[in-house]
Amino acid sequence: MTLKDWYYYSGSDYESAMKRLLTEERVIKYLHKFAESSAYKDMIDAWKAKDYEATFMAVHNIKGVCANLGLTRLWEASDALCEDLRGGTPSDAAPELMMEVRQCYAQMMEAPQNK
Repeated sequence: MTLKDWYYYSGSDYESAMKRLLTEERVIKYLHKFAESSAYKDMIDAWKAKDYEATFMAVHNIKGVCANLGLTRLWEASDALCEDLRGGTPSDAAPELMMEVRQCYAQMMEAPQNK
């Protein structure tokens, strides 16, 4: 599977990533860094602890990385959750928004890897 195929499969924007990072090697490097980062785990842990400020910070981090890497579906989901948590208190929609982030993240991580 090519990197472009992976982007398509994961609901992401290959062209956007290439415009920002210029080479597939750089894109792959930063995708690996994102996969190895603790941001997602930090978000889940903070959510479970009902620490919505820490959840906001973690999801804000995820949102920024996704914007730069063209990870469109995950960016959209994390943006919605981030905005919901921006005031410090989650709305009634927050659990559903969190589920969407989790599903998008899982789909991206389960996408066949570029070889």
